[in-house]
Amino acid sequence: VLFRSDRYELTGCPGDILRKVDSQAILREIERCTPDYIIHAAAISDTGYCQIHPDESYQANVALPLCMAEAAHKLGAKLLCFSSE
Repeated sequence: VLFRSDRYELTGCPGDILRKVDSQAILREIERCTPDYIIHAAAISDTGYCQIHPDESYQANVALPLCMAEAAHKLGAKLLCFSSE
């Protein structure tokens, strides 16, 4: 738990789970937290880096948000997903 108040609790997801884009591990981690809302802001926003590393970029910017969306849907949580350059 990163922060807790009377109204809400903020919890982070371990980066190693996110980097592997393992949908089952992501689902287990999200189930553990039983969130109402998920804020997903992890992405590779450097377009030059993305062009040089297309596989890594795809995993971070496409596959990972899809895994997060599937997990949110299964658990009935709302997902806010964003990235910017």
